[in-house]
Amino acid sequence: MQHTIPGISVMYNFLVIPFLIGIYLLFTSIKKTGYKFVLLLFVTSLIPAVFSGQFISIQRALPFLLPLIIVIGLGLDFIWIKLNWRYALLTFILLSLYSLILLYRSYFVLFPIERATAWNYGYSEVSDFIKRNPNSSFVIDNTRNPRNYILLLYYLNYPPAIYQKEVSPIYKNDYYRSLPPETSYRFSNIEVRAFEWKKDPCVKQILVGDELSISEGQAKEHKLTEAYELKDEQGKVIFKGFETNPELKCRGNI
Repeated sequence: MQHTIPGISVMYNFLVIPFLIGIYLLFTSIKKTGYKFVLLLFVTSLIPAVFSGQFISIQRALPFLLPLIIVIGLGLDFIWIKLNWRYALLTFILLSLYSLILLYRSYFVLFPIERATAWNYGYSEVSDFIKRNPNSSFVIDNTRNPRNYILLLYYLNYPPAIYQKEVSPIYKNDYYRSLPPETSYRFSNIEVRAFEWKKDPCVKQILVGDELSISEGQAKEHKLTEAYELKDEQGKVIFKGFETNPELKCRGNI
C-alpha cells in the first residue's frame, strides 16, 4: 500500500490516447533506427520488474518510465501537429489543470486517510497511551510489523544510550553477520513480541495490538478488559489495548 497513491496510476487516464497513438507510430516506423532503440528499451526495461521474485518495488520499474515518456511524447506530438495550435494549447491547459486537481485530491485528501495505516499511523498515539500509564507493563504485538519497536523508541523519545546498553551484545559487535534478527525486544516497561496466550494472561499487564491481534472471543476467553482503542480517519479500529486479569483467568496458578 505504500507504493500507491489513491486514484492515480503510473499515468493519468487521459494519457491512454497519446500512449496508444505512440505505440502505433512506434510499430509503423520500426525501420527507423531511433524507433528500434525505443522499442528495445520499452521491452528490456520491464525485465527487472517482471522476473523479480520479490514483492513489487517501484524502483525495479523505474527504467520503464523513460520509454513510456517517449512513447506518450510521440502521441502528443502527433496530436499537436494534427490539431490547430489554438485547440491544442487550450486542450493542454485544461488537461494540466485537470491533472493538478486529481493530484491534489489524491495526495492531499485521500492519501492521508486511505494510506495512513500503511505508513504506520497510530504508533504516536500508542506511545502517548504508554506515557500516560508509566506504572503499567505493556506487551506490543509485532506479528504483522516485526520492526515496530523502532517506531515506539522514536515516539517515546527513548534515550539511545540506554537502549544501546539493553541490546544484545551480539548485535552490537557483529551486526551484519548476526542473523536471523531478533523477533522480541524489551525496553523500559515494554515488551515487543508476539503474544503468548499460555502465559501472558497470567501476568498483570496491558496487551496492545492491531485489529487482528486480539479477537472478541480471545478477549472473553482470557478474561481481558478493554483499556484502549484507536481508530483511523475512516473509523476503522487499528489498535486495541486489553488489560489482563490474572486473578480471574489464572486463579489456580497464582
